[in-house]
Amino acid sequence: MCNQRNDSDQEHVPAVLSRREALKASAAAAIMPFVAGPNSIAQATEAPYTSAGKVRDAATEWLSYGGDESSSKYSPLAQISGGNFNRLKTAWTWQSAEQEVAKANHLKTWAWESTPLMVGEVLYISTSLSQVAAIDAATGKTLWVYDPQTWKNGTPSNNGFVHRGVTYWAEAKDRRILFGTGDGYLICLNAATGKLISTFGHEGRIDLTQGMGRNVDRHLYGVSSPPIVCRNVIVMGSKVNDIPLAAEMPPGDVRGFDVRTGKLQWTFHAIPKEGEFGNETWKDGSWQTAGAANVWTMMSADEALGYVYLPFSTPSDDHYGVHRPGDGSSVTVWSAWMRGPASASGIFKWPTTGCGITTSLVHPT
Repeated sequence: MCNQRNDSDQEHVPAVLSRREALKASAAAAIMPFVAGPNSIAQATEAPYTSAGKVRDAATEWLSYGGDESSSKYSPLAQISGGNFNRLKTAWTWQSAEQEVAKANHLKTWAWESTPLMVGEVLYISTSLSQVAAIDAATGKTLWVYDPQTWKNGTPSNNGFVHRGVTYWAEAKDRRILFGTGDGYLICLNAATGKLISTFGHEGRIDLTQGMGRNVDRHLYGVSSPPIVCRNVIVMGSKVNDIPLAAEMPPGDVRGFDVRTGKLQWTFHAIPKEGEFGNETWKDGSWQTAGAANVWTMMSADEALGYVYLPFSTPSDDHYGVHRPGDGSSVTVWSAWMRGPASASGIFKWPTTGCGITTSLVHPT
């Protein structure tokens, strides 16, 4: 997030940036989560912006985990550079709300992996316990905290208590924060107040363990990465244990939900069901019990095309495949290449050039 700057420009940069200058010129300074001791949870009150004045310039905002829907991870900001970075000083320190809960309930979190969003002058960040907080970017003051109390359902699947961030969506005055929880819920909050939007799903929540075509143990299924929105459809991945801890593991199906109502729009079966493309490569009915092949990490989207690009993980077991005979070619291909269903329908697309050559994006791992 720091761009190089000519030496001739350095004399114009103050040794210590003011809060206003840091806010306007550097998302890098604003989004560093300095996590320390416990912090009392603020009441959810109407606090859309801070008193420092509104900054609605896209160059100063970070509206998606990867910076934008295409996950470019690029910012044009230039005031903070390699030439003055060592002169920056801490403007404020935010104390994560998770620590008070973790200490009181003897919980052990895994790692801090959350990347905040910068919307106007407010930071939106998640904690390892799937809590969400809104923070005044200029002062570090907590505006509100929402706690889904994920920890009451026990330690989440796979890597436990860890969370990477939230998703922001807005239309006119309707501004929302969307995120999945470690225990498998999709939650929709009012971005200004931190309160559940009751018209979404069931009183602001959707149980993602339901509608999977098989019984899903909540201890084996959850969400740790932010969803992505394309053409007003929330695209949800999941995290599932790679090790088969049960005879039937949760499938890594990707689903699309209406961003306004939470209504299910489509389901993309990572492990194809009977009659779907590639199902014949799963011998002896192994597609009925094999799980995972999930999208646990970040997705990208192309709003103009209406496509999302999905980096799939391996099916369970990721080291031992005797119980899933056959090539399993469908998931092997989709794990190696990032493709995308049309956001409105979930139809799998094989993009081709004018010469009929299949084109795709390569997942680097």
